[in-house]
Amino acid sequence: MGGVLSLFIMGFIRLQYRLINEMRLRRVGEGGKRVLLVGAGESGEIIARDMQRHPHYNLSPIGFIDDDKDKSNLQIQGVPVLGGRETIPENVLKLDIDEIYIAIPSLSGKEVRDIVSICETTDAEIKILPPLLKTMSGRIGINSVRELRIEDLLGREPFELEVSSVSANITDKVVLITGGSGSIGSILSQHVAAFGPNRLIVLDNNESGLFEVENELKRKFPDCETKVIMADIRDEERIRKLFEKYKPDYIFHTAASKHVPMMEMHPTEAVKNNVLGTKILAESARDNSAKGLVLFSSIKAEKPDNIMGASKHIAERLLYFMSKNDGCCFSSFRLGNVLGTRGSVIFVFQRLIEQGGPINITHPDASRYFLTIDEAAMMVLQAAVFMKGAEIFMPDMGEPVKIYDLAENMIGMMRPEWEIDINITGLRPGEKAQEDLLLPADIVKKTPHEKIFRLDYHFEDMESFMDQIDKLIYAAKCNDEVEVKKLLAELVPTYNPKGLDEEEHIVEEIKPDLRIVKEDNI
Repeated sequence: MGGVLSLFIMGFIRLQYRLINEMRLRRVGEGGKRVLLVGAGESGEIIARDMQRHPHYNLSPIGFIDDDKDKSNLQIQGVPVLGGRETIPENVLKLDIDEIYIAIPSLSGKEVRDIVSICETTDAEIKILPPLLKTMSGRIGINSVRELRIEDLLGREPFELEVSSVSANITDKVVLITGGSGSIGSILSQHVAAFGPNRLIVLDNNESGLFEVENELKRKFPDCETKVIMADIRDEERIRKLFEKYKPDYIFHTAASKHVPMMEMHPTEAVKNNVLGTKILAESARDNSAKGLVLFSSIKAEKPDNIMGASKHIAERLLYFMSKNDGCCFSSFRLGNVLGTRGSVIFVFQRLIEQGGPINITHPDASRYFLTIDEAAMMVLQAAVFMKGAEIFMPDMGEPVKIYDLAENMIGMMRPEWEIDINITGLRPGEKAQEDLLLPADIVKKTPHEKIFRLDYHFEDMESFMDQIDKLIYAAKCNDEVEVKKLLAELVPTYNPKGLDEEEHIVEEIKPDLRIVKEDNI
């Protein structure tokens, strides 16, 4: 009995000591930065407690914001719940708040954007607890909270790679990446290098970009045998010799002309790069027994009404027919807008905001689907595991983001103290306000990964299609823009160029290339 009593007394003393110590730490922390926590759930409570227990952070939780009315007037860790998100501005002002922590890791992109928009009306600094899989070992705490980033506004859940299956495809294989110095190609090369390929070949026609990629790969992956090659995918003889020499097992084809308005002005270049370049790579892969080629395509290839989308659509169909008839695994992967790529809307906005604006937006209701570069790279590597030939893959693109709202949020994040104008300029040639993503249910099929889908298309009339491809490539080589547009319109029903009869034919005489164009088509 005496032992039990002694144990009880010792436990009581320890509890009293702990409570007194925590109260002391809370008082010490009250002199630091004053923090308003958005989210009175488990994550918010843990962060508040972390602040109270560790005074060296110099942070003091002043109040919680939560839309759950059942939590109104509650005290959590001694910190009051002050009301819903609409009360953020008044509470920041009344309580002299220095920082706002968005502590709800399950928020959707739209919810993050809505809350950020409210927080940006205050002078407080905004920080966020990202999805738990992005934090160190999934552990929540002060160290998990970070500065707000543009990708937080998208609210996309982290993509989980099936490492073992991807490793089986890449490890000890020869992998070729075209467009390897581009935004996506350079990040993809790092993901591939991490899996220990037998050899990684990075191909591009950008001398400076290749130099940077090579140095970065050597620094991060010194044990990976890397070969950077300067070449143009439209140079058939050069590409064929490279395939004969290196015998790549897998080809990730990121090289492309992607800028919609620019390709409207230069349609022959779009065809040379996106169609001819893809054809040369696919034929070289087939002739040298490659295991597979994945084309980085675009969701703009679905019902395209511009040159860029139509040329990508043709490239997809080309690989479909070649895979069906040549026994090689050729597949396409449709991406949306990739966050951070050069020329993307966010890249452009960042530069304009840094310069003080204005920001030009083509349409007040324009919206786009976004992925991060890392996400895009990992998704394509994962899709290659499921490749059997003639597939078109597409990721779970999530919800579209309204460009006007994105611009406002970016201004608030980057230059909240500046007044930057947002101008509406009107849609550019070939541009849509919204992207076509809705597809018939019988076309979209599941794959073993929940975030990747396979589009079940069945194209017909191969011989006629291939003949038309030859004519299209020949017209592009002749720089005959009118003929290129006419042929694209014949091949792609949704592409309907205007004013063809008014355009002047500008045709360059070239000698027939019988390896590409049949004589009776010249």
